[in-house]
Amino acid sequence: MSENRKTGLRRGVRVAGLGAAAAVVLGLMSTGAANADTFVPLPGGEKVVNAGGVSAKIARNAESALVSPSLAANGAGRTAWVSGDVFAELGGEIPEEGATLTTGYIVGCQVDITGLKGKLSADLGFDALGMGGSLSVPIEAG
Repeated sequence: MSENRKTGLRRGVRVAGLGAAAAVVLGLMSTGAANADTFVPLPGGEKVVNAGGVSAKIARNAESALVSPSLAANGAGRTAWVSGDVFAELGGEIPEEGATLTTGYIVGCQVDITGLKGKLSADLGFDALGMGGSLSVPIEAG
C-alpha cells in the first residue's frame, strides 16, 4: 500500500472522529431545553357569596404558574409554582364570631395508569440463551 493511501485513510478517520466528537458535544449542550420551566398565565376570577346578611367577595388576579420538571427527578411528574394576588371584601352585618375564607386550586393527575403491568422472562438452554419481556400500560383520563 502506498504512503499516500495510508495518509489519506488516517486523515479520513481523523476527520470522521472529530465530526463525531463535535456532534456529541452539540447534542449534550442542547439537553437543557427539555428541562426548561414553562410560564403559564392564569385567568384569575372572583366569587361573591351572600349568607345571613353578610356578603363576601373573594377575587384573584395577576395569577401565574411556573411549571418545572419533577422535584423527584422521575420524569413522570411535574412541579408547579403558583403566584398571584388574592383579595377579600366583606359587607353587611359582620358577626363578632370568627370566620374562615379560603381560596386555592384543585390539582389532580391527568392520566390514570392503574393497571400497569410488566413481565420479564429468561430461557437458558444448552445451545441458546433467550430473554423476553412485556409491558402493558392502560391509559385512561385521570
